[in-house]
Amino acid sequence: MARKKIFLLLSKTTSDLNSLMPKINKCLSYYKKDVCFVAIVPANSILSRRQILSAAEKSIESFCSKQRFSKKLDIEFLLYLYGKTKIDEAIKIANSGKRDLLIAISEKKSFIKCLKKEGLGRRSFSLKPKIAEMKKIYSDAIKHIRGKLCKNELELAVIEMQTMLLARTCK
Repeated sequence: MARKKIFLLLSKTTSDLNSLMPKINKCLSYYKKDVCFVAIVPANSILSRRQILSAAEKSIESFCSKQRFSKKLDIEFLLYLYGKTKIDEAIKIANSGKRDLLIAISEKKSFIKCLKKEGLGRRSFSLKPKIAEMKKIYSDAIKHIRGKLCKNELELAVIEMQTMLLARTCK
């Protein structure tokens, strides 16, 4: 399968979900037939942009090939993002804590532009994960780490878990 370009929008949110959803749904309605989705998760559950991009690529690949865990692309993305095979576990992590990070993924740059036009994506920030919190979320990945646990080691372990999930769907 030819690899397509993926466009990403990360935005710190302060609004409640009820005020964000009409704006998000408006943009999604224009792109019903395209590969695009939005997830709103706790920023403290994410290690890096690389983790997000890796999860996006793998979830889109498995979803488009019909070898998937979920019938919904945004749920598939959460499974890969957190390296989980059970939907309820991924949703539990995504709903834990303050949901303050909007992640929009699309193969169409115009979808990202639509979200920006709606006022989303204006607040930039940097991810600052706390290893102690990450240990709880990514306990499965930690089993594969030998030696000192640092952000880079954990990030690689999580991406490896994402790859193992993709391998399961390709059987």
